[in-house]
Amino acid sequence: NPVARDLMDDIGRFGDDASNAARKTEKATDAATDVANSSTKIEPYNRQKHYGGSQTNSSTAKEARKAGEGQPCPTCGQTQISGTSTAPSPQHEPPLVKHYYEHGGSQMTTAERKAYAQNEGINGTQCLTCQRKEGGNLSKYAKDKKKENK
Repeated sequence: NPVARDLMDDIGRFGDDASNAARKTEKATDAATDVANSSTKIEPYNRQKHYGGSQTNSSTAKEARKAGEGQPCPTCGQTQISGTSTAPSPQHEPPLVKHYYEHGGSQMTTAERKAYAQNEGINGTQCLTCQRKEGGNLSKYAKDKKKENK
């Protein structure tokens, strides 16, 4: 950030000149506020459109499921067993909706987001029951973010 860099340069140059540093801090704050207020609205999150379908059948996802089989769910501790309510389900970290709003996903191309969802975004597994509970909570989060961006 050039304004912040100027601020640090001035603080170093003027040392104890607190009023000059305060003026620069105020300018930096105003500039940051202007950037935040001028940012374009973020298109509402859409799992299918932005990251591809909810099926996680990439090789990374299959490897995660295989590794999670027979292991405790990191959320509830139940043993993850395929074909049951505790089947290992690939876990995105952060969850894709949060990646979209908080970690730059909205700035990526669709191809970049889909690649992220199928590969590097997967970090282990969670049982299907916990995954569904998390999905319900994240649905509320997505609705709140949609309201914020109107």
